[in-house]
Amino acid sequence: MKLLQRVSSILVSIGLAVASTAVCAQKFPEKPVKIIVPFAPGGGADMLARTLSASLADMWGQPVVVENRAGASGNIGAEAVARSEPDGYTLLLTSSAFVISPGMSNKLPFNVEKDFTPITLAAELPNVLVVHPSVKASTAKELEALIRSNTTKISYASPGNGTGGHLAAELFKQSAGVEITHIPYKGGGAVIADLLAGHVQMTFATLPSVIAYINADKVRALALTTSKRAFIDAPTMIESGYAGFDISTWLGFLGPANMTSALVEKLYQDIQKLMKSEGIAEKLKQQGMLEVGLSPSEFAKKITKDVEMYKNIIQKSGLKAG
Repeated sequence: MKLLQRVSSILVSIGLAVASTAVCAQKFPEKPVKIIVPFAPGGGADMLARTLSASLADMWGQPVVVENRAGASGNIGAEAVARSEPDGYTLLLTSSAFVISPGMSNKLPFNVEKDFTPITLAAELPNVLVVHPSVKASTAKELEALIRSNTTKISYASPGNGTGGHLAAELFKQSAGVEITHIPYKGGGAVIADLLAGHVQMTFATLPSVIAYINADKVRALALTTSKRAFIDAPTMIESGYAGFDISTWLGFLGPANMTSALVEKLYQDIQKLMKSEGIAEKLKQQGMLEVGLSPSEFAKKITKDVEMYKNIIQKSGLKAG
């Protein structure tokens, strides 16, 4: 009898704890919410944060503040979130640079898989392989053959070592088994300027940064790096013959570790409701973003998969983690 009473008491306690957690999630938020973007204003993560912040504020009845904490490839802002309270009032909206960092540095002040709670991979910016019009190739395979022939000098530009554009090109080199000279720049704007001028022959760029030049025939799009076609009439790298080539710039929400499942689910559902709303969906399309909407568990699996993918690319490319 005493055992049954103890079991019953434990079950009641568990039930009360679950109910309390659910009530807390329903009441959230009761004060302003901060979204930390670990990059300078103007980029994809910043644009998405500012697109959603006003609508989230209207939905929640509380201010939603976007704070840019740039530096160290997004690691400064990420660390600030990792060290915050797991109450949902400090969120991180970061890019796929988040999963590149573990392969580039042995000295991160956090663990991307243990010190954060994935909420949702919200959107994706397709990357595209583009070449200068002087390059005599209309497909990725033709470009590969041209590089192999060694009859035309081909160099590729990237926004810098360890960036998504750099590692996409390294994956192309590894997939095709070719060598191409890498010219790193300090930012994507300089890359596009020199590509237009013909100083470099190719790059992997985010589609929004080059779509106007593609439409004006100032650069030629050979293939998208996403698993599905989007926005332009170009095949994917997978369709072009490069199996498993799925590498894009994604934008996702995370919180610090140990957030309750009820709170995470509320944040996920609220963000997704806005992402799918007509007004915001149109704004995302204008910014060249694809709505993705991975669930917290799906996003967690994506993070693990991408960390391993980028580590492999970095290791095979000969880059050394600092």
